[in-house]
Amino acid sequence: MKKQVLPVISTLAMAIAFSASAQAVTVEIAAAKLFEDALGSGTTEGPVIQAFKASSAYSGLGFTVDFDIATGSSGSYASQIISDLASSTATYNLFISADTDYPDDIYADYPSSVTSPVVVSEGKLMHWSNGNIDVSTNWPTNFIANYTSPSIGICNPTNGPYGVAAEDMIDDYYSPISSSSDTTQYSTIKMVDNNVSSGTMESGFVPTALHCSSGAVSVPSGATYHVFDDTYDHGAIQIYSGTTNVDTAVATFMTWLASSAGQAELADYCLAF
Repeated sequence: MKKQVLPVISTLAMAIAFSASAQAVTVEIAAAKLFEDALGSGTTEGPVIQAFKASSAYSGLGFTVDFDIATGSSGSYASQIISDLASSTATYNLFISADTDYPDDIYADYPSSVTSPVVVSEGKLMHWSNGNIDVSTNWPTNFIANYTSPSIGICNPTNGPYGVAAEDMIDDYYSPISSSSDTTQYSTIKMVDNNVSSGTMESGFVPTALHCSSGAVSVPSGATYHVFDDTYDHGAIQIYSGTTNVDTAVATFMTWLASSAGQAELADYCLAF
């Protein structure tokens, strides 16, 4: 009898494993670089995604979801998504931008291929220096009198919305400093931050999310910073995959992000409403 039962059990186990495997999906996310600490990178899922996977919203899906997260410049991802949609392909299932303009533009051109944009997060811009110059005392007069050109790092405005924001703030508050000739541009805000950290740049403009601990700005000892009052909305769109479980998982994650539970997690990274 045992010789007859064991093959049946083995076959049943294989069927269950195959069924679970068949239901598992991977969601491809393209997110602005400022979301990396919160969401993770590559197949390493960050704290916010881990919190989602511990939620009832996730367990209610009834299938396993793995997230693959790419982080970089919003402009580059927008261009890639537009190129994909023009050829009826989809590299990514979810795009989270550092602004609302890129998602709005994609939706305007491909309304049947993506969801209507929603705001899932917001952030602020900060000017900081890792001890090379004081950017906070008697702001901005002291900085204007002592800065070195072109040692102010900003993100390339064509790649990242926070580069546009940096230009605006420099033009509005730092005259006669020029947002073009007195700055050095980098392709991502993370590169700006790294060069300020290393001292290559005397100071730089980055989102507060890059220096946030438990919901408050935190910089190295000896560093100085100034946070601007303006807030910037971060928009998201779902790119339809044609696979029911993938599309359901993305829609559920977006809804959770905008919920009080999701915002509580994003707040730790200075990314909540």
